[in-house]
Amino acid sequence: PDFRLDLDAGGHRGTIKDLAFSADGQTLASASDDKTIRIWDWQTGATLKVLRGYQGDDNDGKMFALAFS
Repeated sequence: PDFRLDLDAGGHRGTIKDLAFSADGQTLASASDDKTIRIWDWQTGATLKVLRGYQGDDNDGKMFALAFS
C-alpha cells in the first residue's frame, strides 16, 4: 500500500492562494495549494483548525479559494 507521513509544523507547506476574515473579524482562514485550509486566531497566530481536502496526486485537492458563510 501507498502510505504518506504528514508532519504538521503549524503552518502551510505550500503557496497561500486566498485569505478571508470571518464576519466578526476574529478568525482568519487561509487556503493553500498544500491541500489544506487553516483557520487562525489572527491576533495570537494560533492555528484553530486544519481542514484537509482530497489528497490526490499533482493538483488534485489543491485549495485555490475560500469564503466564510
